[in-house]
Amino acid sequence: MSRAFGYRAFGGPEVQLYFDRPDPQPGDGEILVKVRAAGVARLDHLLRSGAVRMLNGHVPFPQVMGMEAAGDVLAVGAGDVPAQVRELAPSGVDGVIDLVGGDSLRAIAGLVKDAKQLLSAADSIVSELGGEYLTRRLGRASLEAVAALMVDGTIDPQITRTFTFDQSAEALAAVETGHTTGKLVIAVTA
Repeated sequence: MSRAFGYRAFGGPEVQLYFDRPDPQPGDGEILVKVRAAGVARLDHLLRSGAVRMLNGHVPFPQVMGMEAAGDVLAVGAGDVPAQVRELAPSGVDGVIDLVGGDSLRAIAGLVKDAKQLLSAADSIVSELGGEYLTRRLGRASLEAVAALMVDGTIDPQITRTFTFDQSAEALAAVETGHTTGKLVIAVTA
């Protein structure tokens, strides 16, 4: 079972709830992600309100809140994911960052409009595909370099506030006011 934050019907904050649900299984062309962090967006409360039913009107209740997530891919469903991406973006995508390599990298390489925008931190073969291999330098020096870039403003993630999963309703309420600046993030712990 997994814990989720969502809504039981279209409406305002009164329809929101935390609920347990069976662990999801990815369908054709889907991936299963263990969420580590979720961004809170204006779209979240619009979906909950029913204002954009063309996006979620077909999804059964309760619906899980959230359109932005970062985490670990746990499973990949059947189907041809690159073909589905081509269907959604027939002229290609602006860029791909690969963290898997191997056959997965080869399968997605043709999706980018410009091969120079194909980056991999997992497989140096990306260079043969026209992309760039990202050498990861983990350690104190690298972290200090990133911190310096953040201090001087070169990297500005604009994260205004981080909430816990149990504060999801509060995070959504803050976005719903329309008076937030930067990004609100929900940190999800195991």
